[in-house]
Amino acid sequence: MGICREVDESINDFDIKAEIIRCCNSDKYIKLNNGINRKDIFSTLGISRKEKVHSKFIKWLLNPKEFHGLGEIPLKKFLQMLAIQKENDINKNAEITKDFLNCFIIGNYVIDYSDIEVEVEYPIQLKNSSYPRYLDVLIRNFKIIFNNLNDEKIEKNFMVIIENKVRSKEGDNQTIDYYNWAHYEENKDYCPICVFLYPKNMNTDCESKEFLRITYDDIVKYVIEPCLELIDSDLSRMFIKEYLKTLSYSIDMEGELIMAISQNEKDLCKDFISENEALFRYLLSAIRDDAEMGQGSEIYDVLDNMVDDKNIKRDNTKYKFNNQKYSKGRLALEIVQVAAKKYNTFSKIDGAMNNIFTKNSKLLVDSYTQSDADKDAKRTPRYFIAQGEEINLEKKYYLTSQWGTGNVFDELLKIANDKLKLNIEPDEN
Repeated sequence: MGICREVDESINDFDIKAEIIRCCNSDKYIKLNNGINRKDIFSTLGISRKEKVHSKFIKWLLNPKEFHGLGEIPLKKFLQMLAIQKENDINKNAEITKDFLNCFIIGNYVIDYSDIEVEVEYPIQLKNSSYPRYLDVLIRNFKIIFNNLNDEKIEKNFMVIIENKVRSKEGDNQTIDYYNWAHYEENKDYCPICVFLYPKNMNTDCESKEFLRITYDDIVKYVIEPCLELIDSDLSRMFIKEYLKTLSYSIDMEGELIMAISQNEKDLCKDFISENEALFRYLLSAIRDDAEMGQGSEIYDVLDNMVDDKNIKRDNTKYKFNNQKYSKGRLALEIVQVAAKKYNTFSKIDGAMNNIFTKNSKLLVDSYTQSDADKDAKRTPRYFIAQGEEINLEKKYYLTSQWGTGNVFDELLKIANDKLKLNIEPDEN
């Protein structure tokens, strides 16, 4: 007897009305509903997706002299985050000296910020240009002081350039021009770090490979949330919480990106889904064949993601590869990226992998439009679309993120072990 058949039979005894009432009366539902329907102050003022507003918040948080009362802590958390993200493949060409990478992570250094400047929309003049360009955020004239492994005192004056993207894409040669300006003779006394900041699900790219790419999710995880735990000022705490709310706010914002979601919101959503799993299973099974809300519709996709696959069977198996643990989706991405380095065209990688992509045409696609990105911003993305997740063959391809029970994952895993010799095995822990 198939899984779907078993689920259908269990539904006959399922008290749907009582379950809906229980769900709507639960603390988690009330908290979620109140959070979703409450506008934050930025959204109320209609400025929640204004790029300059986000740049000004970053300026406020990273300036040790501001009224948040945290001093240099946010700036040190920010530098630590940059050092962590430098380890990502997409940031392998980003410029941060190795000595400073280590001290940023460990924190065994002092910041002299007595002369620090933190500016928004800072005008710069490029060579061979008659008009100025504007840096979204510029932080400079702060010194990093530490002793290296040879106990030699190292002191460098730093400059951080942040190119901030909320809606728009990069202008022609924008980051390349900014990187070049950071290395002009006039800036020779600075150790520059160039940062490209964007929402994770935004379909954008950074032309300069020397820029270090970070997302708003990174800022939330490594900077804002840790600072929120340390803050004493009630006013500053309220301000930061309102900012976190505006990053995830999406009601009445057709086509707008959810920029980031706090860990508290993520945990609440996970608990809510887990607590009401039986209800979601029922709903998914009930609408599966509906003409408007069935398979292929947005609402079905949302529920489908919640219960992990269309057979309504959770599979949380983890796999070990290269001393790392992976879920199915992340492992599939890793496998295909490894294969792409060896077989650099679609026809070659498809042939080497038993024509898995031509037999399953939606596994790997070469077209991902802004319309697709807008839809995926409102749900779990159906493809791996963030920077560094592309499959680089003769052009960019995008791999599906949907790898539940009943698809071709087992075939992909067999190819990875038998043909690519990747030595992947389930994690028993």
